[in-house]
Amino acid sequence: MKSNSLSDIKKELKELDKNQLMELCLRLAKYKVDNKGLLSYLLFQAGNIQQAVEEIKTSITTDFEEVPPLDKYYSKKSIRKVLRTTLKYAKYMQNKEAELELLIHFCKEFRNKGLTFSHQPIILNIYFAQIKKIEKLITGLHEDLQYDFQKEVDELMVL
Repeated sequence: MKSNSLSDIKKELKELDKNQLMELCLRLAKYKVDNKGLLSYLLFQAGNIQQAVEEIKTSITTDFEEVPPLDKYYSKKSIRKVLRTTLKYAKYMQNKEAELELLIHFCKEFRNKGLTFSHQPIILNIYFAQIKKIEKLITGLHEDLQYDFQKEVDELMVL
């Protein structure tokens, strides 16, 4: 079965009444966890992005506390899980500044965890991939914001 284009879906949604639209949204949220998360964010947190960013930062911090520092395999898996949730919320927000704040906080918590990088190049690669992503996002911001964020990135570059 082939999916219709977004413009076709938009036209069809305009023709639906309020109750039918609500049923479709609830059905989408019921069958996919990501859809439910996005719908929850849009309904309850999108009005105050800064508060949502602070909640996600707190979540990142608590998730990093659970990363086992000595076991390479589980520490890598745990870090990837934290990164996945960080990127998921950044995608929900669709705000470059918020995404930068979350990624910078992720990198700071990563460094604060105190993992030894000499025997774990995969974990080091995860870290530097996020630094590259941060630098790419910075280039799309206003010059004043670029300067502020660049200072934080420069601190993160020193291991």
